[in-house]
Amino acid sequence: MTTTPVAWGGLSRTRDFRLLWIGETTSMLGSSVAGVALPLVAVVSLHASPLAVGLLTAAAWLPWLLVGLPAGATPSSGAANRRHGSPVPGWRGCSRNGSARSAVCWPTRSVSRSPCCACVRWARETRRERAAKRRLRAEIGDGLRFVVHDPYLRALTVFSAVSNIALMGYASIQVVFLTRDLHAGAGQVGLVLALASSGGLFGAALAGRVATRFGTARGFLLCEAVAAPMALLGPIGSGGVGLALFAAAGFGTGLGIVASNILTSTFRQRYCPAELFGRITASTSALNYGAVPLGGLLGGMLGDAVGVRETLMLMAVGQLFSVAILLLGPFRPLRDFPSTR
Repeated sequence: MTTTPVAWGGLSRTRDFRLLWIGETTSMLGSSVAGVALPLVAVVSLHASPLAVGLLTAAAWLPWLLVGLPAGATPSSGAANRRHGSPVPGWRGCSRNGSARSAVCWPTRSVSRSPCCACVRWARETRRERAAKRRLRAEIGDGLRFVVHDPYLRALTVFSAVSNIALMGYASIQVVFLTRDLHAGAGQVGLVLALASSGGLFGAALAGRVATRFGTARGFLLCEAVAAPMALLGPIGSGGVGLALFAAAGFGTGLGIVASNILTSTFRQRYCPAELFGRITASTSALNYGAVPLGGLLGGMLGDAVGVRETLMLMAVGQLFSVAILLLGPFRPLRDFPSTR
């Protein structure tokens, strides 16, 4: 798969894309506020254990295990998913814990999602496809079989599931580490996480240049090879130095992961048959995001058992292991992803 130059402005000139972008941006703003505020309330006000904080992350992602596959098996999802693209895994979750202060997160998140739903509803449908009615189980089976039998999608799915377990095990207890091990205040926690998250912006900006310079497949491997070791910096420091190292770790990890997500999402959209794209995306997303609750639960359990700092280091090593899975897959000899099956 080779990259082609895109005129300045690109999709931003398209009304449907602008509406989707505005809606998603508004939604993510509220989700990010809730994702920082709720763990802080749990840790600072409720004195929650690492396990309890990890369970907040797990609870937020459980719906993927319940509705991910059926939603993607809807016959009309192929066209919609091809236009709108694949979701990028986030690290934010929100769950009710009975606190009056944490209840503030829920209206914030709900209000922020309302413009997203409205913008998607207002987006014009450029075409309508009539798909044959099939049993839901058969639709789900089509997507799963395609992923299992395709070496590229199979390798990406296994890698993403392992990586998400490690990443979410890390992210689920990061607020616990910042507040209790590094003794950061609420404002400092917000600042550190904001600086860490800004790496994703640079990753998004650099993804196209990386693909042009190194190729899409090599660029993907390079991004993951950069992201994985950076996580090791997070738990090694203490005091102000520890906060700076944690922010640097998040920045580098986010930069690499976001850039690689863009490359792989583009690959899937070009590689997968249009009529199966929704089912394939649902299959991979259900497996990938279904691993997120396991990561949150694992991070919380290990945080209670062996310590928060030690658990962060173990999760960082797990991220390195996920990259090793990639190197054993079919991508290493390629410069670019294949454009067709």
